[in-house]
Amino acid sequence: MHIRDEEELFLILNLLEEPDPQYKRQLTEAGYFDENENITPKAEEFVEEFIKSRQDKVFAAVEKNGSYFKDKGYVLLEAGLKKTLAVELILEDLVKQGRLKRKSGHGYIVRCGYNHPPIDNNI
Repeated sequence: MHIRDEEELFLILNLLEEPDPQYKRQLTEAGYFDENENITPKAEEFVEEFIKSRQDKVFAAVEKNGSYFKDKGYVLLEAGLKKTLAVELILEDLVKQGRLKRKSGHGYIVRCGYNHPPIDNNI
């Protein structure tokens, strides 16, 4: 079985893109979906690794630009991604980690300084 593209698989496993039935059958045979078409631990591990492998590049690109909305194409290019949906899932993960802040009108910005203190997840 040939997995077409890691980014496409990432979106499919996040249930944001519907694969054609034959490809979904291949993904089930490869262990990414169970017989009820639910994602498996293998799929969850893939999603986690996909995010981890790109989050520092996405963060660095946003930090350099000052905002994701300032130049989305640059962030996509730096992260090696083609679809904004994929990068936005990674951005949301960075928000959960407290590294970025979602700001209306500016998109995602680096959380730092007086106005945007880092979140202490240990509280």
